[in-house]
Amino acid sequence: MFHPAPTSIHGTLMQIEQQGVLITGESGRGKSDLALALLERKHQIVADDMVLLKRHGEDIIGMHTPDSCAKMEVRGLGIHPISDLFGPHAWVEQSIVHWQLNLSDKPLELLYQHQNRHLGNWHRTQRLNVSLPTLTLGVSEARPLAIIVELANRLVLRQRIHLSEDLQ
Repeated sequence: MFHPAPTSIHGTLMQIEQQGVLITGESGRGKSDLALALLERKHQIVADDMVLLKRHGEDIIGMHTPDSCAKMEVRGLGIHPISDLFGPHAWVEQSIVHWQLNLSDKPLELLYQHQNRHLGNWHRTQRLNVSLPTLTLGVSEARPLAIIVELANRLVLRQRIHLSEDLQ
């Protein structure tokens, strides 16, 4: 069976309730800030800023790059070991990627105008020939993104998103 070569992607990989969540979006969209909020809520981080992805069977495994091992950049504060900031259990070496979160700065009314209100803003993204459930969320100061991401993760855990044939 052919597997694509490993690749690196600009993003952050978190582990929420044993589910790997790949957070993507353009630079400055709040990926690391969201990761900080999730770490504060006792979730774990695999990689920040750059994630190495490789195919393993039907799964995608995400891990840190050699340069970013167990470190996180907090803009304005510098680059620090994650264990110094959040304790030794806040970092894991790798995780299966179960779903992807894409952060967008499009105006919310444009981002959500065509979504199915019953299904939300879910679609599928191909990574290394694996179809990942992907949620696109608008970035807004007023939105509690960490809580929304936890709720989305519960939907994936309950297979409501993963098994849905409505996702294109």
